[in-house]
Amino acid sequence: MTDAVNNVAAALRESAPSHVDPALYDAVMMTPGFTEEALMAVLSFFFDSKSQERGFLNMNDAHRVLWLRTWLAKHYYMKHYYVVFSGRKPGVYDNWPECYQQCSYVLPGEEAMAPIGGGR
Repeated sequence: MTDAVNNVAAALRESAPSHVDPALYDAVMMTPGFTEEALMAVLSFFFDSKSQERGFLNMNDAHRVLWLRTWLAKHYYMKHYYVVFSGRKPGVYDNWPECYQQCSYVLPGEEAMAPIGGGR
């Protein structure tokens, strides 16, 4: 997978239009805490949005991470699902407020994630 991403990066650097800032690839792809696939989606977005690219490059590292989390939550990551195992109405819900109404008790943090593989 790493070789494939490196090959894509090399191809992008060689064929990138002149308006793409050369620092963009590293600024996006070297941000820790995100999958390569998610960061590639962001990189693709920036190729089409010069003003967003410029703004992102002018941010400090903490603000870049915040921007990435927000953008990926809106545009990339899969929808969240919530499961009620026992409560008013057991089932699978696609939004927290509806799910919460059916809960008689909510497990805290990691304990809540245990039934689905420890949070992953």
